[in-house]
Amino acid sequence: MRYHRLSYTDRRLQFREIVQSLANDHLNDRGGDVKWLSTP
Repeated sequence: MRYHRLSYTDRRLQFREIVQSLANDHLNDRGGDVKWLSTP
């Protein structure tokens, strides 16, 4: 159970990092920021 929960959390964090990096790349040209992605 604990391992499953841990792996699930890791996947969520990894997915979040990917989404944030993609959003940063997408908004880089316009100089926008993605603070809304950092909120838990």
